[in-house]
This record gives sequence, structure tokens and C-alpha cells, in this order.
Amino acid sequence: MQLFERTCWANGEQIEEDQLKLFPYMLKGDMFDWYSRYESNFPVNTWEELKMEFRRRYQKIKIDERVYQKMCAIRMGREEDVKVFYEWLTKLNSVLASP
Repeated sequence: MQLFERTCWANGEQIEEDQLKLFPYMLKGDMFDWYSRYESNFPVNTWEELKMEFRRRYQKIKIDERVYQKMCAIRMGREEDVKVFYEWLTKLNSVLASP
């Protein structure tokens, strides 16, 4: 994303509409596939919106080793309700995935 923005700036491409048109041409593989699906389902209106969604999708989540090990060891108890366990996992995921 930063490389794209720097390249646009260096080439005088400061108009948001132009950046939105040029952006897909820098993408390859999984990133291009993601963009194609995203754009067809949620048309992008602004450059800031596209940057936010792209970063949300491709930002690396940093979790220390202890948290990772605990996450790998999570198991539902025999007496635990599936719905309650699922809700707990969903809540935990939203906490860990938030920036």
C-alpha cells in the first residue's frame, strides 16, 4: 500500500479517482482475487475506504507465543453448551482481531 501511494505521488497521480482505477493493476495472486471479490460485492467509493479494507484484510496480526499456545489448546468441555462455547470463541476472536 505504501509503495503504491509513493509511486502515485512520484508520478503525479494525486486524484483519488485515478488511484482507485490504478490500484487493481498492482495486485497479483490472492490479493487480486480478494480485490475482485470485494469490489464486486462492495463497490469502493473512496481511496480511504479501500485502504482501510485492504489493510484490515492483509495486516499481520501479532500474537505472542504464549497466547498462540493457549489458543491452540482451547477445547470445549464435555458439559459445555455448544452455543455458549461458540459465542465465547466469537467474542475472543473479535478481541484478538481488533487493531
